[in-house]
Amino acid sequence: ETCSHVACGKGTCESSTNDTLGFICSINYSCSKISTAPAPSPSPPSANFSIFDPCLWAYCGGGKCVNASYFDYKCECDEGYYNLFNSTSYPCYRECK
Repeated sequence: ETCSHVACGKGTCESSTNDTLGFICSINYSCSKISTAPAPSPSPPSANFSIFDPCLWAYCGGGKCVNASYFDYKCECDEGYYNLFNSTSYPCYRECK
C-alpha cells in the first residue's frame, strides 16, 4: 500500500485512485485558535548584510533560522514547537490542543 511509505506529518494518508500520486494527505483542521506572534521589528542591517542570505527571506514561526548552506536554511524549533510535516524547510508550530 502506498500510504505505508508516505509521511503526512500531523495528517493522515488516504489511498486515492483519483490522485496522480495515488494518495492524499488529509489534515485535521479542528484547531480553530491558530495564531502567530506579531513579526519582530527588523534589525538594522549588519556589515555583512546580503540579500542572498536565505534566513532574510525565511519565516520559522516558533523557531530560529539557521543557514545550512549559501542558498539553503533550516528552521530549528524552540521547545514545544515542531516543524510542519517534520521538515526543517517549514516553519515551527505548537501542537493543537
